Order: sequence, then structure tokens, then C-alpha cells
Amino acid sequence: MYAQQGPPGHSASRAYLASLEQRLTADGCGTRWEDWAGVPVLVGRRADFRMRWMATRLHLFTVAAAVPEITVEAISGFTDQVMKYAKDNKGGLPVGLQNGIGAFPVLVSRRRPRTASWKNGCSRSRTS
Repeated sequence: MYAQQGPPGHSASRAYLASLEQRLTADGCGTRWEDWAGVPVLVGRRADFRMRWMATRLHLFTVAAAVPEITVEAISGFTDQVMKYAKDNKGGLPVGLQNGIGAFPVLVSRRRPRTASWKNGCSRSRTS
């Protein structure tokens, strides 16, 4: 579902996504706008190959969307969608056979995130 459109939402979110699109392009990523169930998302993609990675090709995906509010549910759901998208769209050999993916989900919002419980849920235990 490819949609030829610019960044959605409020001016601050639009400006951030436009800036991100420029930075991704400058970094060698191909960018495009897609429609994910009515939500415009910016997808940046690049594939790097390195002999020092045991001749592995790494497919990098950055997927960004503007949302009304960043919540634990939004982070979790969007991250799952981005990982599935990256796996489904990487091309080439299956992941693990000299092929890998890196996925960077980015949510943008004008509202301050309420992610304290998400941060606590992902923190690692420290031993002294």
C-alpha cells in the first residue's frame, strides 16, 4: 500500500519527519511514504555488505510515524509491525543465512510520552 504523500500531522511532527527523510537520504537510504492501515509512515531502507561480517548483507530499516500520543501500547504494537515489515521486505536469503536485518522504529508525537512503565519493563537487572 504505497502512498505518495508527505509527512502527516501537526507542523512539529511534519518538520521532524521531513528532516528525518532528508537525513536518511543523505545516509544512503532509499525513502518512501507508505500507508499502514490509514497511518502514513516514512520507510527508509539500505543494505550494507561487509566481508568482515563474514560476508553478510545487513538490511537496515528505519520506519517513522506521527501519532497523537506515545504510549506503551503504541510502542509495542509499532515495534512489532516494523519487525514484521523488515522481515517480510528484506529480500535475498532468509535471515541467518549471511543475511540480517536491523530495524529502527521511530514514533513522533507532540504529546509528552508516558513510557515510564515501558522503560522499567525493559531495564536490565544490575548486580553490584
